[in-house]
Amino acid sequence: RDPVVAGSALILDGRWKLPPNPVEWTVYPILTRAIGLRRAPTASLSIALMAWPDDCFAIASPHETDAHRSMYLSLIGRDIDAKQLLRARTRLMVLRGDGEATALAAYEQFVTTTNSSPQSSQQDAAGTECSRRQDSVKSED
Repeated sequence: RDPVVAGSALILDGRWKLPPNPVEWTVYPILTRAIGLRRAPTASLSIALMAWPDDCFAIASPHETDAHRSMYLSLIGRDIDAKQLLRARTRLMVLRGDGEATALAAYEQFVTTTNSSPQSSQQDAAGTECSRRQDSVKSED
C-alpha cells in the first residue's frame, strides 16, 4: 500500500471538518524526515517534535507566522484489531535559538538509537503496555 495515498486519504476523509472547529488541511509533498520544528524567535527558543519514520505518516502544523504554535504527529495510520498492541516512537526537544542544526543531528541519533536499542516496557494502571525511555540531548547555546 502506498503510504502517501493512504495518509492523504485519512487526512482528507472529512473527519477534520466536524464542528465546532473544522480544519482544512493542505497536503504537501513527502518529507525526508518525520520531524517538525517550531520557533519562538522572541523567546529565542525552538521545539522539535520527531517520530520514527515508519510510525508517522504526517505532521500537521499551522504556518510559522501563526500565533497558534501547535504541532501534531499523525501516528500509525491504519486500522488495528481490538487488543492489538502498537508502539509509536516519538521525541520532543526544547532547544535554544533557531535549533535547526541541533534538531537534525538529534533526529539522526534518535532514529539510530531507537532502531538498535530495545525499549523497556511496563504496565500502566489500565493494564496497557507503556514504553519508557530516557534520552538526553544537549541544546544549542
